[in-house]
Amino acid sequence: MEKDRCLRELALPLLGKWSIFIVLTLAEEEMYFAQLEREIEIVSRKMLSQTLNDLIEIHIVYKKRRLLYRTKRRIMD
Repeated sequence: MEKDRCLRELALPLLGKWSIFIVLTLAEEEMYFAQLEREIEIVSRKMLSQTLNDLIEIHIVYKKRRLLYRTKRRIMD
């Protein structure tokens, strides 16, 4: 478990400049893709989609339902 957390923390900076915006936004509340897109206006739709897929692949962001995204737990707690 500790190994997974360390890997996630190391991987996040490697994913690109938009990852931190997405993770911090989803840490506040779960959102649908369109909500997230409105919240983070500076990221293009294509880049948002690619970054979300990367974050899902390394288990930082999860799809709860069709297009509803969330982080595993609140980061700010």
